[in-house]
Amino acid sequence: NDGWNLFYLGRCLIRLGELEEALDVLAAACALNETRQGRGARNLEHALLHQQMLVLVLSGQLKQADSIARLLSQAVDADPEVLVYAAFVQAVSASEASGTPNLEHFDAAIDRLRNSNQRAAHTRAEVSLFRGKLLELRGQQLDAEHAYAQACRDDPHNIHMKICHARSLGRLLQTASGARRDKLRSDLNLVEAAIESARVKAGSGTALRGTSSIASRDAT
Repeated sequence: NDGWNLFYLGRCLIRLGELEEALDVLAAACALNETRQGRGARNLEHALLHQQMLVLVLSGQLKQADSIARLLSQAVDADPEVLVYAAFVQAVSASEASGTPNLEHFDAAIDRLRNSNQRAAHTRAEVSLFRGKLLELRGQQLDAEHAYAQACRDDPHNIHMKICHARSLGRLLQTASGARRDKLRSDLNLVEAAIESARVKAGSGTALRGTSSIASRDAT
């Protein structure tokens, strides 16, 4: 009788490719959650809608997925990651309908994330992280790098954020020259050193070393 248990079950079923069964489980969780109120109920509702949207996309039901994406994108307290996925779905749906790339939903999500007034350091870092991902999709590589750098400052122990920052610096290095290239190389070396330090502390070097070297190869 726990909606979160059904949520995790549904997510496991999605990963196993059991999409119809996942939808049934998620629908049962939604029905159970309808009897509850408060912030916890809203958080679960957003999480369930996120998973339902994912199932519909994987099932090729883009129109139905777009309807959920619109609901999620309008939620006042939507999680940053949910906003990003909703923007993806809306952009793809709009592009298919018009026959041309449509990025206005990315712009709307970027504005939402830019204006976020989240106070917790980790949440602020997530806002910057996902803003960086959207800016990269918009081709705004320098702004994306700044967003990733801010994410790392807000959550200095998050390895994924450091890896995103390193890759962003590597992409900028591909077209940089002169003093600008030297500065980017110096910044990249510092980020990769931080990743390596975290690797040593975690004792799981292979994956992190491989990811860090991707940024280095991109930069050469």
